[in-house]
Amino acid sequence: MPLLKLRDGRQLSYEYYGDPNGMCLFGFHGSPGAAHNFAPLDEAATSLGVRLIAPDRPGYGGSTWHPDRKLLDWPEDIKELAADMMPAC
Repeated sequence: MPLLKLRDGRQLSYEYYGDPNGMCLFGFHGSPGAAHNFAPLDEAATSLGVRLIAPDRPGYGGSTWHPDRKLLDWPEDIKELAADMMPAC
């Protein structure tokens, strides 16, 4: 499972499925859940030419827990992940 070290020192784990050169699409699991919940979509994403990127939320999978987090902290993590994946996405 790939890991991204975030600016604040936490780790964000994620998986990707489908076409590695396809258009990027983020998928977010519910609670409870994890990035691997998207594995059944691998074949469909490939056939659609989509690279499905599924990050684990803080405290799930391999992602570091984020103490005292707020609702708006999650989009900042995703912005870092998207920036790290450029220019592929």
